[in-house]
Amino acid sequence: MNVSNATVALCQHCGRPIGGVATCLGGLPYHPECTHGPSYPTHYEMTRTPTTTWPSTLTEDDVRRIVREELAHNA
Repeated sequence: MNVSNATVALCQHCGRPIGGVATCLGGLPYHPECTHGPSYPTHYEMTRTPTTTWPSTLTEDDVRRIVREELAHNA
């Protein structure tokens, strides 16, 4: 941390100010990307929303229709 500016932590790897979340190693602050690198997987991923929605309850006729369609598709 820069002594002259004690309000902003500076990354001990790159020297840039840390404006968000800091990773502390040995009591010294680092950017998360400076400790793991740019290709480190994030803890969140964008999720796709399904394009097809199923009815809340399937009837016997629905199941038979689906099975017929799948059999015809794979034949």
